[in-house]
Amino acid sequence: MKTIPLSIRKILVPVDFSELSQHAFAVALQLAQKSQAQIKLLHVVEMPLTAGYGATYASMDMNPVGAYQNYDFMLPELLEQSKQQMEKLAQVGTAAGIIIEQEVTADRIIAKLVSVVTEEQMDLVVIGSEETSGLEEFLIGSDAEEVVRHCPCPVLTVKKQHDFLQINNILFPSDFSPETRQIMPYVAFVQEFFGANLQILHVQTSDNASAAAEERTRMEAFVTENNLKKVQLLVQSNASASEGIMAAIKTSPPDLILMPTHGRTGLAHLFNKSVAESVVNHAAIPVLTFHWPVASE
Repeated sequence: MKTIPLSIRKILVPVDFSELSQHAFAVALQLAQKSQAQIKLLHVVEMPLTAGYGATYASMDMNPVGAYQNYDFMLPELLEQSKQQMEKLAQVGTAAGIIIEQEVTADRIIAKLVSVVTEEQMDLVVIGSEETSGLEEFLIGSDAEEVVRHCPCPVLTVKKQHDFLQINNILFPSDFSPETRQIMPYVAFVQEFFGANLQILHVQTSDNASAAAEERTRMEAFVTENNLKKVQLLVQSNASASEGIMAAIKTSPPDLILMPTHGRTGLAHLFNKSVAESVVNHAAIPVLTFHWPVASE
């Protein structure tokens, strides 16, 4: 069984030198200081240029269109300028007392990220992301969504600047199915790491409607079975799980959302979009996602 890491010793931060990735790096620094972890900064020059990671050069004196048309010629200059930008970020981390590793390369961003996470046994990826909606979300999604779907280790998505990341309340949506037992050690680890309260949410949809008293009893049994402490039980009625989670956030705002994802890809992803990926796209607060444990090959 491939398990979820119950420590934070190695953090990967994909950077594109945008404001969003700098927000992610700032949060990673705070987590690294708390857990005495080291950080790896990864920048990937990816062609053809897109609106995603590895393609933002706003802070450089570089014409993206020209770079695309003259890829072989411009690549060395792109890599060199990226290394200079990366060095500036690394100096910030070093000044904070964190061990910083950096890598600048030309590759496919998702493939490279998964390779680094797997080969270097990363415990966490911290990524900055914008909110998406409407047609853009349906056709393209977000960079963070792609990372969440493919990354084999937990991913923390941040949407804004957090000068001081204070996590007092963690929202954990659950259906209390038997397989949930597999992920409870990680839920307990995250709660203990932040010293936070755990808001356990059940979204009651038309497909799983049951009497409120019966549902409450099942949730209380779940808390007892898993020996959970500092818990608040929440029930939200909604037609869909993702919309129910978003409604609960507005009613009782947490500081962090913690939820698993099955990481569907291809047509399965298109027609059965992960609830976790949808929340990552829409939530303005940090979202920590992780894959269900799977049997080793």
